[in-house]
Amino acid sequence: MDPPLEALPFRPLREIGRGAHGGVFLADGPDGRVALKVCRRPDDHARAADWEREKRGWSLFARIPPHPGLVRVFGTGETPDGAAFWVAMELADPEPGGSPDDPGSYRPLTLASVAAAEVALPLRRCVALGERLASALEHLQRHHLVHRDVKPGNVLFVRGRAVLADAGLVADDREAASLVGTPGYEPPEHHGTPQGDVFSLGRTLWRVATGRAPEEAGFAPCAEADTADPDFWRLLAILGRATSPVPERRHRSAKALRKDLARLRRRLRYRLARRIAVPALAAACAALLLALVWALGRRSPPSPAASEPDPLDAVRDALRASGIRPEDIHVVVPGEVPAMVRGVNAAVEEAVQDIRADLDEALEEESQVRKRGTVSGEDEEP
Repeated sequence: MDPPLEALPFRPLREIGRGAHGGVFLADGPDGRVALKVCRRPDDHARAADWEREKRGWSLFARIPPHPGLVRVFGTGETPDGAAFWVAMELADPEPGGSPDDPGSYRPLTLASVAAAEVALPLRRCVALGERLASALEHLQRHHLVHRDVKPGNVLFVRGRAVLADAGLVADDREAASLVGTPGYEPPEHHGTPQGDVFSLGRTLWRVATGRAPEEAGFAPCAEADTADPDFWRLLAILGRATSPVPERRHRSAKALRKDLARLRRRLRYRLARRIAVPALAAACAALLLALVWALGRRSPPSPAASEPDPLDAVRDALRASGIRPEDIHVVVPGEVPAMVRGVNAAVEEAVQDIRADLDEALEEESQVRKRGTVSGEDEEP
């Protein structure tokens, strides 16, 4: 039996999802369109405990400060007769071809639907996604909460950004220890620890990076995976640690996993900056050299009877000797040089900032280790 929707402070338009105790509706509220989850208390006494657990999970989730990696909750409450509880939250982006303004076509965009369409995501996107979701779990863990159901279907996209949703299994990590979650994404041990969420996030990222379902953990990445990137296997090494069947071998917290992913992201940014800076520097040097040859030619014009070689031929020969192919040579006019120099300076400055950030982080970690007098192993390299 469906919940008494007419008693809610929202106007449901259409059901867009269904769970064990009710449904999720596209609804109109006082401040616009929202996603409204309504869960009716079951008549079966045995299932009433699950309903109470989900109600408590959303209540705990709604109390903590908002985080950009967690779905935003606008409000929670109960129907006047106490027969159901409701949660109003921000609406996810629509799947391609749909629109929130057209209730008949709207379906929420999830990581599961993105992965199904693209099979596997590019390495840089996987790393950015993982760092964002690990930061969201870190926020939960800072408030002594565990999510216990991290999976692609529970990652929504809101204004193009990934957010972790469905807090029905959220629990206090000081009292949670039960066999809950989704097969393939739940850890081997009882789910209720920060390391359990690390395992689930690791499996989620492994799914979108390799294009393989959890039950295909022993298979090689699919053809669509970004295996050509030299740092792809670094990501798999990080995820291998996160999904170890032995909890003691995993990252001890979402913070530790986030730091590993942040290091990899900085490495990718440095590679990108280097790819941009080196050709730009070569082009700037070539432009300066050509400008010099042009200026000298203007000052000392050759005799009409002379048969001396063109100075530009000497420049081209020098560039070829340095390993630059003729098709890679771009003749730059002097007026383009200032913009190239600015681009080189910006790329170098970005690389320097990344190096400084790594150094500051290393010094901070060393300081913490000295204060403790021992190495905890939480943030050690994999």
